[in-house]
Amino acid sequence: MRAIRHILCLAGLLLATGCSTYSLQELRSTTPKGTPFQAALAVRYLRAAEDDAKNYNWINSGYFADKGLASAYGNDVPPERLDHWEVPEEDVPALRDARTQLEVALTPERISQQPDMAAEAQYNFDCWVENAERGTHADDLADCRDEFWRALKQLQAAPKARRVSSGKSVEEEPNTEAYLVFFAFDSDALDERAERMVDDVAAQLNRKGAHYTVTLNGHADKTGTARYNFTLSLRRAQAVLEALVERGIPKFVIRAFGFGDTDPRVPEEQGVPEPQNRRVEIYIGGK
Repeated sequence: MRAIRHILCLAGLLLATGCSTYSLQELRSTTPKGTPFQAALAVRYLRAAEDDAKNYNWINSGYFADKGLASAYGNDVPPERLDHWEVPEEDVPALRDARTQLEVALTPERISQQPDMAAEAQYNFDCWVENAERGTHADDLADCRDEFWRALKQLQAAPKARRVSSGKSVEEEPNTEAYLVFFAFDSDALDERAERMVDDVAAQLNRKGAHYTVTLNGHADKTGTARYNFTLSLRRAQAVLEALVERGIPKFVIRAFGFGDTDPRVPEEQGVPEPQNRRVEIYIGGK
């Protein structure tokens, strides 16, 4: 049995090595075709894949090479999710907070203005997560963590999408419009009223042509835990994103974010339901 397990492990290692090498070689020879942000991410994920290959970490090398290829081909690649990695429990709170701040900071405006810094922040977050799982590279972990906070701070200093508490246009920014979609208690489903709002927004966007961006900010009330509310707010934003795409809005112009219960439209106590806070804010930018 030991001999069989050894052979299977060796076969798995050879397979992982081959897949990793193929992805890495393809990424090396691929000219990025996406946005400046996606191109910058591809370059950084190539760096991560190369570093892992040098350390014979073929699985992670192939994984980051695949992320780099996805970015190079113009696909949106999100920051790493913590539940995809075996991160020590003591590191989870700091990483969860960092990821939340990163998601909030990665607005279309900031990504457009500072694509390299946005890519640097996301890459170093992923690097931090990877080294947290390893647990044996304290210096690498500290370097990635420190570089992440440095990049994030610079990114946060850039102008961000205007966030308002009403469903009408923003007077201070005449080219930005905002609308609200409300949700039922503990739900991410669009009801009839929400569907009509999305219909109106999609019709307006289709009249605009191609010169616009859409930012979706999801929110929740305080009836659940902070972690659950954050997930629920993301699901609500994603539901609106999918509804817009179904109505012909290109997915690449839309960015969706979750704010959990951190930005209530109506102040409320913990555990008290508030319909006005169960919402997605839709911001339309551009001409």
